[in-house]
Amino acid sequence: MRLLSLVFIVAFSMIVVTACNSDKPATTEEPTEKQDPVTEKKEPEKEEPTLKPLVVAIEAEPTSLDPHNATDTNSATVQSVMLEGLLAFDESMNLVKMLATDYSFNDSATEITFDLREGVTFHDGTPFNAEVVKVNLDFVRDRDNGMARASFFSFIDEVIVNNDYSVTVRSKEPNSAMASYLAHSAAAFKSIDEVNKKIENPEYNADRNPVGTGPFKFLEWRDSAHVKVVPFDNYWNEEGKAKVESITFKPVVEASTRVNMLKTGEVDIVFPLPTLIADEFESDANIDVFTGSSTDAFYVGINVSLDKYQDVRVRKAMNHAVNKDALIALVLDGYGQVLNSAIAPAVYGYDPQAIYEYDQDQAKTLLDEAGVGEGFDAVLWTRNSTEFLTVAENVAI
Repeated sequence: MRLLSLVFIVAFSMIVVTACNSDKPATTEEPTEKQDPVTEKKEPEKEEPTLKPLVVAIEAEPTSLDPHNATDTNSATVQSVMLEGLLAFDESMNLVKMLATDYSFNDSATEITFDLREGVTFHDGTPFNAEVVKVNLDFVRDRDNGMARASFFSFIDEVIVNNDYSVTVRSKEPNSAMASYLAHSAAAFKSIDEVNKKIENPEYNADRNPVGTGPFKFLEWRDSAHVKVVPFDNYWNEEGKAKVESITFKPVVEASTRVNMLKTGEVDIVFPLPTLIADEFESDANIDVFTGSSTDAFYVGINVSLDKYQDVRVRKAMNHAVNKDALIALVLDGYGQVLNSAIAPAVYGYDPQAIYEYDQDQAKTLLDEAGVGEGFDAVLWTRNSTEFLTVAENVAI
């Protein structure tokens, strides 16, 4: 079965800080001697804002804090405050420059050259430069290193260091999407010392030692409890410096528990927010609910190496058998849309295709033609979270 639906709900609990004024008491005592009034002008003292800790409830524990070895959203969420790449996407999916100050393609779209930001340091004090870019990209795309994101960078043929702050990425064939690939969270850079530790010792646990250039640096990861990050004082972007004392990411699998933690003030942000509760929170003046299209595509992947799925009519039948509109209405409370592409509309390269309409009769006909009219057993794997389990149960019906 290909694409089902798309939903992205974020709840944000507003942090309200109230400052109490302590005024001096007025005096009615007359001076014993008449004196000329003296006015002394004092510059008001600038008070540094008091930073507060931020606590975020996410639906599952990260699998890795190594951008080259993680493929899940929760890992990318935590990594994003510590690690950066050459480019990134803004809220409208436009490319923005991060560790690159400029970039350009050659005429055949087989090379993209980046001018790099100078004066950037990693959390371990090592400098960011073109050699860092080359070492990171060469390491992750080498399949012998066993990184989960190796295939993501398979389009790269060579990474060329032009000088300390200029690097060219050459592709195996024309590829106008190279900039978008290099804006992905998997293209974030680790300190060259960290990469070398993994090269020298393949058993080194890079999953638990993120060293990036972001506004926060890693403090600790307590299994099943939290990942905590704190501000990086030498962050290169003054405007983007940390505005909170720390961020604690707590994995909370049960959706109702996340909601209760938000209500009681135990956490400040819930990601994602169960769709059922979104309307209730919309009317709460103390809570901001952010909704919008996601770049994620929810789908059921089929193992076509198994005999029962090799007939295309079986796969088409499975698409026709799922009422995707009903799934969105009943399970996702209307927060979603039926996808008509292998990728979400906001993603570069999106091209709408014809949708498999819900048609049980057509599904039965296709199964009969494929010789499996009586159906067959199948095992459906999904994530252990409330939202995913609910969708899986609906699909299984």
